[in-house]
Amino acid sequence: MMNKTLRIFLPLLLLALAFPANALTAAQILDKSSASLLKSKGITAVYSIITNGRKTTGNISAKGKKFYISTSGVRTWYDGDTQWNYNTASEEVTVSRPTAAEVATLSPYSLISSYKTLYNPKALTSKLPGTYAIQLNPKSDRNSVKTAIVYIRTTDFLPCRLDLTLRDGSKSTVVITSLKTNQSLADAVFKFPKAKYPKADIIDLR
Repeated sequence: MMNKTLRIFLPLLLLALAFPANALTAAQILDKSSASLLKSKGITAVYSIITNGRKTTGNISAKGKKFYISTSGVRTWYDGDTQWNYNTASEEVTVSRPTAAEVATLSPYSLISSYKTLYNPKALTSKLPGTYAIQLNPKSDRNSVKTAIVYIRTTDFLPCRLDLTLRDGSKSTVVITSLKTNQSLADAVFKFPKAKYPKADIIDLR
């Protein structure tokens, strides 16, 4: 359940990175967010997820279509073509070439560029002091997300929290503890470092 929440949350997390909360409509804000975010050299973020009283932490690095995700028990690399999923417990690495739809569930950039076909954004009155709130409602009933609300600080316009409700009724709260933009990230960050995991059992599904 935690990994499922993580995969859904990460694209939504980065979707909020450049929201310039102002008098624009939610759609106009997303358009500006997409344009500014895609120009960034790279982004890194640290966050915690609370689901059913259980808390886990993780971090993500992203640049263009590429990303690296690290959380409890799972690490994922994607270089724009190939994806590696490493299970720290079993020491297994699953290698695949995901479809565009699969990448969209993980990559913030893919989700942002396709938000018009996936979500209906709506500005809300925030329940958290010092923040703005934007609700994302999926257009398709096939989307496992029922609704998501992103909270953005009024001081620097960076996201600080995400309330996520899935169609199965489960809920998660994501709190962002650190977020940095315009980070210089080498391409090697987004490829599985085989030399670092010499005992890994590689399962190639390509």
